[in-house]
Amino acid sequence: GFQSQATYQPGDSITLAAKRGVLVLVDEVDNVAAQRKPLARYWLDEASGTVAHDSIGDYHGTYVSGVTLNSTDVPPGAESTLRSVSLSGGNHVSLPSSLADILFRNGDPWTVSFWVRPDTPLSASHNATLAWMNANSDVRGLLFYIENNGSLDYWIGNGSTWNNWPNHNPGTGLQNAWVHVAASFDGLSLRCYRNGTLVKTAAISSFLMPDAGRPITLGIRPGASPALDLHGKLTDVRFYQGALSAGGIQQLNDFAGWPVPADQTGNPVPNVTFQMPSPGQVSLTIPVVAAWRYQLESSTDLSFWNPVGTLLAAPAIGKTHTFSGPNAASPKEFYRIRIQR
Repeated sequence: GFQSQATYQPGDSITLAAKRGVLVLVDEVDNVAAQRKPLARYWLDEASGTVAHDSIGDYHGTYVSGVTLNSTDVPPGAESTLRSVSLSGGNHVSLPSSLADILFRNGDPWTVSFWVRPDTPLSASHNATLAWMNANSDVRGLLFYIENNGSLDYWIGNGSTWNNWPNHNPGTGLQNAWVHVAASFDGLSLRCYRNGTLVKTAAISSFLMPDAGRPITLGIRPGASPALDLHGKLTDVRFYQGALSAGGIQQLNDFAGWPVPADQTGNPVPNVTFQMPSPGQVSLTIPVVAAWRYQLESSTDLSFWNPVGTLLAAPAIGKTHTFSGPNAASPKEFYRIRIQR
């Protein structure tokens, strides 16, 4: 059998090749964003406690000063199991400095992504969403926030200014709505995205780092008054090594990032079991999520794919499903499960 430790997203394809009992896993994923695994990811879905768990590795964070957990207010279309945290100034999420050091301090490209819903009306003057800095008056590091006039600000400090203040102002569209915010830095330019659309490209003259040991903070502007902190909700915060493409960031906007299907089965990761129960037959069993669609497909050349059996359009919650079909001894056949929302 074969067990996958990957996290799949809608649009992904799991491709398996079988010939006379030999199994090959082919890296052929349709979802562009899934081609690069996050360095760290925070669902912010804890129901209690003070630990903000990193679902990818060991960069676990801390809820500080009474963050309100387990809100069911989430981006539209999200799975019912997704949750968000509520912030009201002063309270925040602190992520370890070791994450900032490996992500930002070495000067390599990076991408950050998160969903935010500011309160209505925008009560705070600057609604800090993500920061990596020493203090309010120190112009080094990173500062992303939402102004009360509806402006999205994506700032990288060069020691004297915030690199010409890269702002994007869509107006009142940020109020009373979930917004997907992302930014990628390739070492020369910062590309800023709102709801999957590139809205600003800013040349970065230099990127000066804050002092060693500074954490990444979500929802607070260090050293400032609570009026500059986020008043609203956050969910699904991701950090990538490398600059994701525009297509990859669009995928992050399309789907808030639900695991397939750990939330429904209680398993930490989905397990994929591949078998050849008898000559001429192939069998693939995976957990499935209600309201998603699954289709077994086959190909002899990885270019043209044909459906095998019927489309599974509405599986029961928390179940597994076995897909099966014929498998000829020759030529070699490839199989994949196409997962779509």
